[in-house]
Amino acid sequence: MVTELRNSKFLFDIPYSLHNQSVALVSVAAQGLHWGVYVIKTLCVCLCVLLFASAGVWAGQLTPDWTSISYSPFDLTEPTTITNPVLTDDDVTDVVASSVADPFLFHENGLWYMFLEVYNMPLDRGEIGLATSPDGLHWDYEQIVLFEDFHLSYPQVFKYDGKYYMIPETKQMQQVRLYESTAFPYSWQFVAAILSGRSFADPSIFRYNGLWWLFVTHGSNAYCYLYYSTSLFSGWVKHPKSPVVTGDSSKARPGGRSFVFDGDRIIRIAQKNNIIYGEQVRAFEVDTLTTTDYAEHEIPESPILDKSGVDWNASGMHHFDPWWVGNHWLCAVDGQNGGVFSIGIYLSYPPLSAQFSGSPTNGTSPLTVYFTDQSVGDITEWFWEFGDGATSTEKTQLTPTTAKGLSL
Repeated sequence: MVTELRNSKFLFDIPYSLHNQSVALVSVAAQGLHWGVYVIKTLCVCLCVLLFASAGVWAGQLTPDWTSISYSPFDLTEPTTITNPVLTDDDVTDVVASSVADPFLFHENGLWYMFLEVYNMPLDRGEIGLATSPDGLHWDYEQIVLFEDFHLSYPQVFKYDGKYYMIPETKQMQQVRLYESTAFPYSWQFVAAILSGRSFADPSIFRYNGLWWLFVTHGSNAYCYLYYSTSLFSGWVKHPKSPVVTGDSSKARPGGRSFVFDGDRIIRIAQKNNIIYGEQVRAFEVDTLTTTDYAEHEIPESPILDKSGVDWNASGMHHFDPWWVGNHWLCAVDGQNGGVFSIGIYLSYPPLSAQFSGSPTNGTSPLTVYFTDQSVGDITEWFWEFGDGATSTEKTQLTPTTAKGLSL
């Protein structure tokens, strides 16, 4: 049983037995020792903080979080309003680039950010670039936002507990390094090496069941290792089932963000590299994930990306990063033609479903109601009937109505 402690400026849910003890102690102290009341309150609050922190109840908010999204991101189509690729090495303006690859998306406050590897040809190493977009479809390259004196690529960006973090590939340092933004999205500083001692390639982090998890390749493209930790910053443990993929370069190396959606469905994205590097992108769903056991299977839609035989992705594709935008998925991908990588955008729509909301829902007639379309799917046109003879083809409606019912 749980009750609430409200006799301080803090509000906690605490075990019932602890609550009873604190009330009793406070009651005794209140009979004459006011300073004792303060001390006891303070000790109770501190004890609650320690109990809940150790239990992991106060985990920070993670962005992205798609556990409430039930729609699959794997029914991929190219947008009809743009032509891929959306970014090439020719778009890079601050260094001489030979390829752009490994795009990771982040969306916040109506603006799209894309973090990507820019291969600096004169320095013969990768650096982390930034592109932005107002709609996720039309992109402008901005600048290099992170460079070191070693190769950088695969810049997975996420937000946790109000702070922005990046984990790029830094295998030349034989580390998995964590960076924090000091002025998002342009400035980043090194925070910690969360893994060391191996040439870690394409580290892919996600959070599940109160723990941090990370897929990564090291030593060979034929092996995928799994690590976990209670803390983002330290204490990472090699999973006892690692390597979870052994001796198979067709599915071992990560090929994009691992993520959780539809409650507890975990997806591992992998590159197919057994014939040529960056040939296809495959997807695997995790069936069992505990600190002692692991199992997965390949989803029916896999491979989710394949070479086209022509143009920018003629030779292969090797990266996939989705982002839910409210009624469909927007996905950043990369492809290669003769070893030169470029970046494209794909979309994935759920089945069509007409939904709407109206506000206010009651009042004096005639009532001005704001109707908002909340439909999902690849929607091309709208037709509203308001029940009083009025109709509309606009996406969103602000209309006086005396109708008792309406439909979309």
